Amino acid sequence: MNSKYVVNLQGRDYPVYSGVLSEAHERGIQGIETELIQIPDESNGDTAIVKATVRMKDGSVFSDYGDANPRNTSARVATALIRLASTRAKGRALRDSTNIGDCMAEELPDLEEVRAQEPPRVQRSEPAAQAAAGGVLVC
Repeated sequence: MNSKYVVNLQGRDYPVYSGVLSEAHERGIQGIETELIQIPDESNGDTAIVKATVRMKDGSVFSDYGDANPRNTSARVATALIRLASTRAKGRALRDSTNIGDCMAEELPDLEEVRAQEPPRVQRSEPAAQAAAGGVLVC
């Protein structure tokens, strides 16, 4: 993946959604479909859940889910829970379709708060070295 699509946050590299999408286009994406599975409201902890399905030109299909609620987002995006859940779901399915194992920056719970602590920068990534050196983050 082009290094301009990788951000370094607290010493670890993460791809960003636009880069994962770009990689999918380079590899032959046919389309992306999303489905709103759960509308956020008080009864479900204000959690939005979206399913995304990516279809590639070779016929392969990849699906995954994304969620967003006030507890796993920053205050700046808490009013856009459905959109963030959609971005996360699409990103997860796109990561599978392009064999990108690293979490996207948009999947991090407090992305805006993490970015506020770090000077903004984009670096070249060595994912295997970063994964070996860093802890495990479940995305």
